Amino acid sequence: MASTFSIRLPWNVSVSSASAILLVIYLAWSAKSYWRLRHFPGPWPARFTRLWYAKLIWGGSMAKDTAILFENPQQGPIVRIGPNTLVTNDPDMVRRMTATKSPYTRAESYKVFKFNANLDNVISTVDEERHTYLRNKMAHGYAGKGNLNLERQIDNQLEKMIELIDRDYKSLGSHLRPLDFARLSQYFALDAITDVAFSRPLGYLVSGSDHYDYIDNLRQSMALNLILSTLPLAWSFFDLGWIRTLIAPSPTDAKGFGRLMGIAKEVIAERFGADKIVKHDMIDSFIVNGLTQAECESETMLQVIAGSDTTATALRTTMFHIISQPLVYHALRAEIDTASDRNHLTSPIASDLEARKLPYLQACIKEGLRICPPGTGLFDKITPAEGDSYRGQMIPGNTRIGMANWAMQRSQEIYGADANYFRPERWLESEGEQKLRMERTHELVFSAGRYTCVGRNIALIELNKAILEVGCV
Repeated sequence: MASTFSIRLPWNVSVSSASAILLVIYLAWSAKSYWRLRHFPGPWPARFTRLWYAKLIWGGSMAKDTAILFENPQQGPIVRIGPNTLVTNDPDMVRRMTATKSPYTRAESYKVFKFNANLDNVISTVDEERHTYLRNKMAHGYAGKGNLNLERQIDNQLEKMIELIDRDYKSLGSHLRPLDFARLSQYFALDAITDVAFSRPLGYLVSGSDHYDYIDNLRQSMALNLILSTLPLAWSFFDLGWIRTLIAPSPTDAKGFGRLMGIAKEVIAERFGADKIVKHDMIDSFIVNGLTQAECESETMLQVIAGSDTTATALRTTMFHIISQPLVYHALRAEIDTASDRNHLTSPIASDLEARKLPYLQACIKEGLRICPPGTGLFDKITPAEGDSYRGQMIPGNTRIGMANWAMQRSQEIYGADANYFRPERWLESEGEQKLRMERTHELVFSAGRYTCVGRNIALIELNKAILEVGCV
């Protein structure tokens, strides 16, 4: 009769042994991580854990606290913020990473912007060929080619915004009616991008409220997504199919992010099939250039989120700085009034071309984007396997390195000793090499090279028109 022989260890011995093994593995990993990037300065806890940076995100001060790391110029243009993560405030290094033929690739942190469990969009994909494919298919649409009504659609939403201000927020005598412009800017951005994208504004400026509860929903989810972008293992867990099914929004939801997914699905479905609707808008351009129905749905959600939140942020922060500085406000108002008196501005809404001819307005918009860049994430890239050498420092292969846009746009070396202050005049006073350097650094607000924001053109049209018109109200 056959028999087996086994040794059963007490439970506490097994757990102790396993714990000891895991501790040894962690210490070995930590030592290796510390050693390979030991020559880069940075907070001590960040050398061993990503939780240090995740804490900054949770606290809502990520951009400012990252900028503080560069206050000591002796530390150099690259600092360490994680076991395998660096960040730079050097414009030349950012251009090096984002150049068309750069060997750097996107880090896995981009995956948190994936809205369709089975399909990446132009931001979430880390496949460089896929990224190039999608950009090429959508380039004409984002450039406004084929959409002859692009400006008119933005004008329509501006008119509705001004009507809403007159209707609900115009103070009468001693009766003051406060306006939450931060919230209003989001209403405008959401209605403008959905009108431009698929000719169906969401109606925020008509209702004067967040009738889908989308904005509050976005605020809650974005903080979590940014934290997950720094914790790949945690994101991998949340990205599991059954987990997504349990917690992810659904197109059948009546409110929140899910409701917008449902609207996008409905709109895109109308553009395909035997009875398809043809409209000369951005989605139509995507379809003409070869995007599938599923790809259009995925990219439409990206438009609504990325295309509205960043524009709204730029609009409200720029207006905040303008109206909180009387000299700036009066100078801008005088320029607009003079142009209007000389019949240089179309009524009721000035054209984008007319707005671009107002130098102080353009200086205010540039300064607003500089002093508070709407996209403050790391947008980190991965060094090539063989590593890279920059300014005499060796960066090991497969290292994450992001850009500190806030720190870069407040560089005193580039913008002057008053770089931390909102002063539009700097754009009118600078000249020669200094102006060129400022302009090239400022371009990085929208990233650069093959990662330049595809919505840059539309965002600037919206800002040009909105700040001009709101400045007249």
